[in-house]
Amino acid sequence: MIARHLSKPRRGFTLIELLVVISIIAVLIALVAPAVQSARRAARKLQCLNNMRNVGLAIQNFASQNGGKLPTTHNDFDGAGPDRFQSWPRQLLRLLDQPAIDREIATMEAGTGVPASSTISYLQVFACPDDQNNYQQPGGLSYVLNAGLMHPDAWGAAASGPTAVQHTLSGGGPGLVAYDWDSTNAAYNKSDIDFSWDMGAVHRGYVFNPTLTSFVPTNSRMTLDRIGVGDGTGNTLLVSENLNGGVAAGADANGLIGWLSNNDQALTFGIEFDMNAFAPNYASTSANLRPTLWNDTFNAMPAKTRINGKNDPALPNEKLQRPSSNHAGSVNVIWADGRGTTLSETIDASVYGRILSSGGSLRNQASVDDSAIGS
Repeated sequence: MIARHLSKPRRGFTLIELLVVISIIAVLIALVAPAVQSARRAARKLQCLNNMRNVGLAIQNFASQNGGKLPTTHNDFDGAGPDRFQSWPRQLLRLLDQPAIDREIATMEAGTGVPASSTISYLQVFACPDDQNNYQQPGGLSYVLNAGLMHPDAWGAAASGPTAVQHTLSGGGPGLVAYDWDSTNAAYNKSDIDFSWDMGAVHRGYVFNPTLTSFVPTNSRMTLDRIGVGDGTGNTLLVSENLNGGVAAGADANGLIGWLSNNDQALTFGIEFDMNAFAPNYASTSANLRPTLWNDTFNAMPAKTRINGKNDPALPNEKLQRPSSNHAGSVNVIWADGRGTTLSETIDASVYGRILSSGGSLRNQASVDDSAIGS
């Protein structure tokens, strides 16, 4: 008799078991996906900060080669001549291993040609991967220099380009009227220019001279030594991100955009500050009470001038020259001593105002406690 081995029928998944497995997989994906996205965001933020560190190192090397002088935001003051393409990023090209591009620009600068905006090179070192306005765009520039305090008529210009209101970073004011910082006299003088130098870190290569009713070059540049004896290089912001900078700011008078532009909105950041309204209060306040005056003034600044400040709904196209980024609640910054950190958008307004000025302590601003800055 032949034994018959009966095998049990193969049992498959039941519908309930299949649904359970699918549910478990879905839960795992839901748990892992945010972590992956978070890791990618962190990686983009780190790449951005590394780019900025390279820019900061180039600025330090520039200063070493130029007697401590920092690059000017730009040197063009008449829209023509051999300095018309001298934006601060252009001044750093050779220090960022881009001599070929620098030579190409120099050839055009010596002639009459102006490069088309679409042909301005994209350089990864100048763009944050989280900045959709400038990343992988011709002339993309996510990083801007600290120009300090800016008059309201200039800081919040509603448009860019040849007709935009351009702030005069070193003396001058709305309608090209000189600032009298300390209300000591109505004339444009060295003390007012020096006061302006101390209110930012990097300025234009020229000033407005009311006597001549024109812009004139200046041999005076901000230096690391000047910052060092003012508020200190470790307490002065030098570079920040700005989503409204670079290409987003629009073209300059030559039709150039981004890092080759001479448009102040494209190249700088600062805060809205009415110097003319502040001056008489400063002059009439005793020295021991001026730190409080500065703090109160900074605390009263419009919210849109703060880090990651938002547009006024009535001015949706306004170009905001404040630090901003798509990194959650913060921006990457480089300090004048070359270190790179993250700055929270919740930093105290008076502290933020004081770390913009390079020599505010010489003008009766209170010193800054490191714990108030964060990292």
